[in-house]
Amino acid sequence: MAKRTKAEVVKIIHDCAVLYSKNLVNKSLLFVTKLNDVANCFETVFFSRNFMHLTGVDSQLKGNLFYYAALNNRLGTSDITIAADGKTDQKLDVLPQLMNIHQIARMVGDYDISRPLLIADKLAGTVTTAMGFIKVNNVV
Repeated sequence: MAKRTKAEVVKIIHDCAVLYSKNLVNKSLLFVTKLNDVANCFETVFFSRNFMHLTGVDSQLKGNLFYYAALNNRLGTSDITIAADGKTDQKLDVLPQLMNIHQIARMVGDYDISRPLLIADKLAGTVTTAMGFIKVNNVV
């Protein structure tokens, strides 16, 4: 995919913030799997402060302020920095689908640390789209 302009990035972030607000923010999601008749599960909570990380951009705005600026269509092109390594484009390619993780997740499992740039304990998603989750204070 061609590199996006900052204006295009801000538009995608706003649209996804609206979906994040509707579908995920401040909600718990329980992922339950079964393998060889053994059930496994993990529960996660989606906080407003985590939204910026999902976008792949950097900003001087802190997590909550970034999210509410994006949600209220007040995030400007001067508020973001697009990652030079392509991370922003990679994340924005899948972000709209991930705002519906509660509907699309078909695969859940432990992350095997096979890709050193990804830090996660658990993954949930599809073959082409996945979200990573980190365990912090015994909560994923």
